Amino acid sequence: MPLKKKRSLTTDIRYKIKMYAVGLAKAVGNEMLAMEYADTLTRARIRGVRPFEIDRDQLENVLEALRVPRGLWGIYYAFVNFYESKIKYLGLWEEEQAIDHFAKLGANPDYLREIINEVFLKGKRSAQPGEPTVEQKPSKS
Repeated sequence: MPLKKKRSLTTDIRYKIKMYAVGLAKAVGNEMLAMEYADTLTRARIRGVRPFEIDRDQLENVLEALRVPRGLWGIYYAFVNFYESKIKYLGLWEEEQAIDHFAKLGANPDYLREIINEVFLKGKRSAQPGEPTVEQKPSKS
């Protein structure tokens, strides 16, 4: 899971303030370098975390509709994170491989397919601000 708690309106600014303090120490008092350091790290954090948050919110709606007990949601959160990173972003796994893998761990394969349809295919969401687009994603080397 990408985050333990929900983000609030002040999450990004609090992170930026914290990184400014770290940058100020690293830059030995150079405020301009510290601000650039904080800006860069904050943008990178937003770009990396936001897709997972959107998927997690959509997943919760699907799990509630399927009446999956909350005590079992963890494996489905893990599946969505895995799908977002290993299948969608990096392209290292095929969908069926991932479904088989998570089914061995105890997830219901029908639920996994429903999650793929509802979270990743049906929504086919456009890139959010700061999220990499297809052209920006790293090429497989």
